[in-house]
Amino acid sequence: MAIDTPSGVQLRIRGKVQGVGFRPFVWQLAQQLRLHGDVCNDGDGVVVRLLEEPSQFIAALYQDWPAAGAH
Repeated sequence: MAIDTPSGVQLRIRGKVQGVGFRPFVWQLAQQLRLHGDVCNDGDGVVVRLLEEPSQFIAALYQDWPAAGAH
């Protein structure tokens, strides 16, 4: 789910994303794409806040998703 915020977009990723290195994967992907924002774990999964338009990030996320069968 994506929610527009005044300063960008917030994405919430649910499922088995904690304790498996998903947050560092997301951070590294955003760095490779030269995006700005933050990523954190919360009780419902991982929250990604991007200051830029997210379509390139979302496409790369689906392409490079680390868990087999997660698409």
